[in-house]
Amino acid sequence: RRSQSPLRLPRFALTLQMAAVLQQFLSPFHSFLALTMQPDQPLPASRDGTGVKNMHQLIQLRWIAVIGQVATIVFVHYGFGIALPLMPMAIVLACLAAFNLVSTLRWRKREEVTNGALFLALLVDILTLTAQLYLSGGAANPFVFLYLLQVALACVLLRTWASCAVVGVTTACFIALTAFA
Repeated sequence: RRSQSPLRLPRFALTLQMAAVLQQFLSPFHSFLALTMQPDQPLPASRDGTGVKNMHQLIQLRWIAVIGQVATIVFVHYGFGIALPLMPMAIVLACLAAFNLVSTLRWRKREEVTNGALFLALLVDILTLTAQLYLSGGAANPFVFLYLLQVALACVLLRTWASCAVVGVTTACFIALTAFA
């Protein structure tokens, strides 16, 4: 003998009721999702210059990263005697420095920064970090934690969809490091 549902409604009716309750529960999130999925427009904070300030800070952080990478590569290669592929690593650094120089010139006089521009800047940082990690030990490199810095910056600076995309790209890059290094 089959046990009967205490509600004694057909399964289809229960499914409809569950869908209605779920829709009611999720309705407050609809407006939030609509705001976060807007096309690439200036960030609301960029009207007061915050977006440009954020971009300038990213540029400054990137210059610090370039100097830090040069110092680390030289110290590890010559100080510790660990053989590193200097030419490919120098090419990656030169590309990062060139991107940063172009960014400096481009964002010097601008008044608005879009979410897409900040997103692109962080993607460049993630990809160059991945290239340097790949050339110097892969996922076993002690500097692999710097992926977390990129994710933290994305969470602070970007819209929700772009932050999630940065998490996805960073995860994919780390998986690639473990698979191909």
